[in-house]
Amino acid sequence: METAFWPEHISVQTAADALKEYHLKVSSCHVDIPTKDNIAKLVKDAKAYDCDTLIWHGWPEDKRYSSLEGTKELIKKYEESNKLALDKVHLISLPLLMPVRIKYNGW
Repeated sequence: METAFWPEHISVQTAADALKEYHLKVSSCHVDIPTKDNIAKLVKDAKAYDCDTLIWHGWPEDKRYSSLEGTKELIKKYEESNKLALDKVHLISLPLLMPVRIKYNGW
């Protein structure tokens, strides 16, 4: 199964424990885009789920998609996020615009 965001009163650890109790395997976690500021939390969340795949939800859609130059900026941003995740914990992120080394989730 895939996880997304839980209500504020449910911690990731609580959700992960409940899923494990019912023998549900988490194949991927939908998360915010990996940054230097949040990578530690994303790693902690992925470990709680025993999951090695992060998927960035991609919303709201960035206005930069409306131009070629903006799209190139976003590709660079996504590649940097992907590299950060791979370098830190060997996890993979999935932006809406899929750069190289991305797992496809069937959209």
